Amino acid sequence: MSFTGISNPVLFTQDRRAPIQASEEFGEIMDNLSYNRGNHAYKFGVYFHHVWTNEGQRANNFAGNISFNRDPNNPGDTNHPYANAILGNYQSYQEASRRNLANAAVYLAEFYLQDQWKATRKLTLTYGARFSSPTWYHLQGDQVGSALVLPNYNPANTPRQYLPAIVNGVRVGQDPVTRATVPAQAIGAFVPGTGDPANGVVTNADVYAGKYPQGWADHPELQFAPRFGFAYDLFGNGNTAVRGGFGVGKHVIGAAGAAIEFQGFNQPYVVVSQQFNGNLDTLLSSRGYVFPSQMASFNRHQKVPRVYNWSIGVQRSLPAQIVLDVAYVGNTNRWVESQMDLNTLPPGARFAAQNIDPTTNVALPDSLIRPYREYSFLTYLTNDATSNYHGLQVQVNRRYAQSFMMGVSYTLSKSYTTEPGGAQRDGACAYNPGTVTNANQSTTCFVNPYVPTKNQSIDHLFCQPVRADEEMVRRTPILRSNACPGSQLPVDSAQGEQTTTQSSGQGRVRQLGTFGNLYLCDRTTNVRHGDKFRIRGY
Repeated sequence: MSFTGISNPVLFTQDRRAPIQASEEFGEIMDNLSYNRGNHAYKFGVYFHHVWTNEGQRANNFAGNISFNRDPNNPGDTNHPYANAILGNYQSYQEASRRNLANAAVYLAEFYLQDQWKATRKLTLTYGARFSSPTWYHLQGDQVGSALVLPNYNPANTPRQYLPAIVNGVRVGQDPVTRATVPAQAIGAFVPGTGDPANGVVTNADVYAGKYPQGWADHPELQFAPRFGFAYDLFGNGNTAVRGGFGVGKHVIGAAGAAIEFQGFNQPYVVVSQQFNGNLDTLLSSRGYVFPSQMASFNRHQKVPRVYNWSIGVQRSLPAQIVLDVAYVGNTNRWVESQMDLNTLPPGARFAAQNIDPTTNVALPDSLIRPYREYSFLTYLTNDATSNYHGLQVQVNRRYAQSFMMGVSYTLSKSYTTEPGGAQRDGACAYNPGTVTNANQSTTCFVNPYVPTKNQSIDHLFCQPVRADEEMVRRTPILRSNACPGSQLPVDSAQGEQTTTQSSGQGRVRQLGTFGNLYLCDRTTNVRHGDKFRIRGY
């Protein structure tokens, strides 16, 4: 419900799923087996995964959306939206023909094999593979849905639409064949009884009859994901190691939104009609107009998204228990899920002479000049996006010893992506759906193909002895949560307290019976200890 034409109007909104009855259920079965024999450590496993999901019943404007906005073209307009509402004179009213649930499901069966083989005293190899048999998200058998199949689309079946015209000095919509007129707000609506508003659509009935695959895409083939890695002791003394590996990962379970949002709420099952310039007394008896609505289309020959990872590096043990690690790390993603609007207007379309409204001398409404005029947004779901990453990673770590550990790291990396949102997320190449106007075009990357990124970090852990007794520890939880590795804390004062006092280079530490010495770990070294202590940085 809306009231425009005044300042600060009342606004009524609700979730289109209200009352929400969403659910997501998982079923999993898995088992793993490990077997060691000689220099080999074998692993085997199976995994079965089943998901049932829905976002609740929904439809655009199923409960109705009424507007009492000011409109000089409305004969019943009182020049004030609240007065229009009191009299029941609405500017527009729209409502969907039904709410749909769109229950969807996906299945996955996997097994893997792996072996870690100590080939020689200096060389260890790890290799294996994962095999996956997935499905796409698809509607369950009791659900209805539809999607546009581009080869089925026939422009000859496009319905006629009301075009702008001037009749008796008034701008109206007009049937180009019969010359019948309608209110100007109905310009772009379909002329009833003409063409097919669901032109080219394949419904769930065709899917269930075996005429088209579930999920509107061919069933994925068996997926093979190999992995290989090695570790080599370069000099055989345990001080220098060369490590490397390569692996393939498959994104075998995609986003449920594609099945729920784009399959179950379209023509011909869900039809949104609109009425204009009427009164609530005649709402039920008035005729509505149907406009182009959103639709989805799926790449039937989709591939399973995958990522290729690789790395090679050298680790060197240095004096003072310091370890230097230098590695090159890279990955590339292929066939990443992406979307584009196939109904985007071609560049310059609004300036073409044939697309100028003769009644206003400006561009016609988009609904009259889109490539697929039956639809508004035509979301094409495919997986032709890609990305890659290359990074130099350097780490220097001191192992924990003598109450102190420290690490320094530095990364120099570059990334490139054509994934939707990649520019905002990674600062890399942007994906522009507006540049794609048909299914045969691929996404294109325009800007900053490589963006260097530098990251540095320093962390440390420093433990100091702190003077504390059992009562202090009991009352101060932070002492327990920040104890150094290996410290033992008093846990039960009922056992009694055998206290001794010992000297240390950092002050006097009170020993609590058999519980041992108490130490605090401080990651910022802002610890003050003595008869009274306080801790900063936590």
